[in-house]
Amino acid sequence: MDNEVKNWLRPNPLQFNIFYNNGRRYEPDFVVETDNTIYLVEVKARNMMKDPDVLAKKERALQYCKIATDYGKANNFKEWKYLFIPAAE
Repeated sequence: MDNEVKNWLRPNPLQFNIFYNNGRRYEPDFVVETDNTIYLVEVKARNMMKDPDVLAKKERALQYCKIATDYGKANNFKEWKYLFIPAAE
């Protein structure tokens, strides 16, 4: 494990309330915590990077991270970032 990673988890199906495309639930592949940041991590095959559903999930995850970061800044919590990782096909 990378020394920067403090904790990580694979979220359960109802852990996040992130919705896209008229109520479809988005579940990040992983959540990774470092000293300063919490990452929502999505791993997708390169051939799926422009898929409309994948892009809709990405947009909602970016919005979620912005809201979580804004709340965190106001309450002395960590910043949230979205990490979109292309995987081999």
